Amino acid sequence: MMMRDLAKQHSWKKIIVISWRYHLPRARLVFRQCFSDQPGSTVMLAVPRRYDLSILQWEFIYAYQFAGLAKAVLQGNCAPGSDSANM
Repeated sequence: MMMRDLAKQHSWKKIIVISWRYHLPRARLVFRQCFSDQPGSTVMLAVPRRYDLSILQWEFIYAYQFAGLAKAVLQGNCAPGSDSANM
């Protein structure tokens, strides 16, 4: 909701989200729910980088990101009782 409020305050029609590439699916869902579901309103960019992690660390990261995505899906829209934000 904060992003939606900032966008209205500054008349933003598009935002760019830069994040870790394994977090982008969840970020995409959250911004679609909380900012705008209009195509092109949010641009997602992954930070290009190599990750030298062990198999155990990767397993934890995937489990953590999956749980976060499941939580975001279950929570639904940002504001209770509101439709998806359309800018």
